[in-house]
Amino acid sequence: MMASAIAEYASNHGVKTMAFIGQADAFGETFYAEVAKFAQLHHITMVANERFNRTDTSVTGQVLKILAAKPDAVVVGAAGTPAALPPKMLREHGYKGAIYHNHGTGNRDFLRVCEADCNGTFLPASPVLVARRNCPTTIRRNISCSSTSSCMSRSMTRARSRRSVRMHGTRACC
Repeated sequence: MMASAIAEYASNHGVKTMAFIGQADAFGETFYAEVAKFAQLHHITMVANERFNRTDTSVTGQVLKILAAKPDAVVVGAAGTPAALPPKMLREHGYKGAIYHNHGTGNRDFLRVCEADCNGTFLPASPVLVARRNCPTTIRRNISCSSTSSCMSRSMTRARSRRSVRMHGTRACC
């Protein structure tokens, strides 16, 4: 379902070529298969398919191969804080295109680790993760904030102050 939303959103925003970098496990393989399937349905060409291990400290080789393919967008198929490594390295090497993540990154630890390197990154998240960023008049903000007492953690405050991540499906004040 997430792969479909990513491909549809990317296609609607002019993406014609897409690269994938994911974890070297069943999760990465399965997500790539879904991304490739839906990319094809939306007339997006997959130009690179790279993998990394959860314990890797660098993805420079994979990033250089992706950059050589010149994609309009990159999809990261990884979960948790290891998912911060590809966008950090892509930005470090000058990549300016769109970066999409799956729902496995919608947490405060990911935001804490990725910080400003994830500016402009798209990821699905529940309204609770970005509750304080939602416009004050939205019902979603009021419900989200009343259901959690930690929606203003220090990591979220830092992320909000940098406007570091656009949350797909969540209306945010800018």
